[in-house]
Amino acid sequence: MALILAVEDDPVLLRLVGLALKDAGHDVITATNGREGLAAVLRHRPALVVSDITMPEMDGFAFLKALRDNHRQFADMPFIFLSGLSERKDIIAGRALGVDDYVTKPIDADLLIAVVDSRLAQVARMRALKDQQMVKLYRRLIRPDDEADAPAASPVVPAAAPSVRIVAVTNSEVAIEPSLAALEKAGIGVERLRSGRALIDAVASGAPDLVLISYNTDDLQAPLAVITARGSCDYDFPALLLVPPAMTDLLRVASVPGFDEVIAGNAPERDLLSAIYGLLSPRGAAQG
Repeated sequence: MALILAVEDDPVLLRLVGLALKDAGHDVITATNGREGLAAVLRHRPALVVSDITMPEMDGFAFLKALRDNHRQFADMPFIFLSGLSERKDIIAGRALGVDDYVTKPIDADLLIAVVDSRLAQVARMRALKDQQMVKLYRRLIRPDDEADAPAASPVVPAAAPSVRIVAVTNSEVAIEPSLAALEKAGIGVERLRSGRALIDAVASGAPDLVLISYNTDDLQAPLAVITARGSCDYDFPALLLVPPAMTDLLRVASVPGFDEVIAGNAPERDLLSAIYGLLSPRGAAQG
């Protein structure tokens, strides 16, 4: 069902946890401390981590902190603490670091499986919501007149926070505001910036799903800004370069290092949105 990493320094307990997860249909990889666990996450990219807290070399708190602070590509990966430390202060410390749940020792196998499956289902629901947003955007691109034939809207209810985040770094050289507004209308979160340094700060606070950036920002040119931003989050987010009219020669270059696609900053809205959608969800075209 899912690949799960179990991290525990007690070999007997590690074996018991592994057997319980395997009996529930999951694939399991193991580690005996946080340092090994972090390496296993980076190598195998598990769907979920179950980790002890008190361990040699790197404890569970340090493991979780290193993962959340330095490897933002795993921000939505559930992390469950498996520990005898059930005091209030330990629970608060774990929550502050971003732990998703606790299962205390002695281990109840049924409870452990219930917590694991619940967290995996929650991630699946969030990813399904993200895919729905992508499909909605794609359908708007290929059938822009559908909205006129749509039935009257239901009463407005508060919307959930967008699960897709785009960072757009633009200036007066490019004209993409109508496209950004269309993205927001489709349920995509858009963060508007004007400088390369602002992009670096924004990415460091949370890796985006896509960066749109004009070649010239208020301070840094796009290649330097994107390379520095990627280095700040250890996450290879897709980037779309917007070429201003004065630099159209770039459009004839096969590829620009650091960018997944290059497009004119004054391109038609349909062309720009199509390029954005293609970078956000390559699967969407097939689903539409």
